[in-house]
Amino acid sequence: MLTSLMALAAILLTTLVFLQWRMANPPAAEPVALVIPTVAKDTNFVNLWTAPSDWRLSRLAPQEQELVRYGRELIAHTADYLGPKGSVAHISNGMNCQNCHLNAGTQPWGNNYGAVQATYPKFRERSGTVENQVKRVNDCIQRSLNGCGLTPQATKCGGF
Repeated sequence: MLTSLMALAAILLTTLVFLQWRMANPPAAEPVALVIPTVAKDTNFVNLWTAPSDWRLSRLAPQEQELVRYGRELIAHTADYLGPKGSVAHISNGMNCQNCHLNAGTQPWGNNYGAVQATYPKFRERSGTVENQVKRVNDCIQRSLNGCGLTPQATKCGGF
């Protein structure tokens, strides 16, 4: 019987030592494959936004095509239309919109118009209100071109 008790004590002692060791050294968790979809950084700036090519205008109605062409011309040569000697009105200081919005607003990293349609209307801190595109264009004409704002119904505004 003493042998049985000693064997039982040895088993309990071995179990106790094993449990203490296991608590100090827990088993490594099974590796879990965690797949997080990421977009590779474009450090070479290969995938920059670019303005649509002219051939894409063919998808628009003729009236819309003309409005896009007029808008591009208006942004590139604002002073010719709205400057001190403008053919449409005399409401600005003679600068062109593309002085700030390079290549008629199509130049990557050039203050382009790539996201305008998607981001307006939006809250602007300067005015403390939600502004639409017409209000923003007028702000730009009044502040940057030191001019008078356009009425929303003006053809010129549609071109912008």
